[in-house]
Amino acid sequence: MATIKEKLQLEAEKPLNTVILHREGVFYIAYEHSAWLFSVAVHTFKVKKQYVKCVGRDVVSIGFPMNSLEKLAAGRSLAVENGVVHLVLPQYEVPCDGTFEEWKSAQPLCASLAARSETVSATATEIQVLRSHNPGESEALARLRAFPVESRTPVECMCFVAELKGLL
Repeated sequence: MATIKEKLQLEAEKPLNTVILHREGVFYIAYEHSAWLFSVAVHTFKVKKQYVKCVGRDVVSIGFPMNSLEKLAAGRSLAVENGVVHLVLPQYEVPCDGTFEEWKSAQPLCASLAARSETVSATATEIQVLRSHNPGESEALARLRAFPVESRTPVECMCFVAELKGLL
């Protein structure tokens, strides 16, 4: 599998009317200009924008399941080579080039892992405070540990959660 640097290099060298999709597990991922072009001309997906340390900048990407490519391509030219798909769009579907940077800058940056861990820590602290004031906690934990969730129906699980909520 190619590194993110290699993927971005391939992205920089591609023709303007081509979307490059990289196979990652059971998904196809498009980066940077390909993500924008796919979103504008083919189908809109949720955009992920994050800072990538090894390239020293923000990178945008979109992804979708591999099995939906044929439907999304809708008769456009496809070439597959080493897990990389080159989707060639007709020239009339390609918007003017200047809008990519505007689109990229408008995308929100994903929260960093550090910010997420701070949120989790704050939540864990709040739970500790709640635990110290709730006498039914030990009984609820014992019942939760003993409950065979894998052999129960969803309705039984929902009823069990309602019981635990009442205890707490």
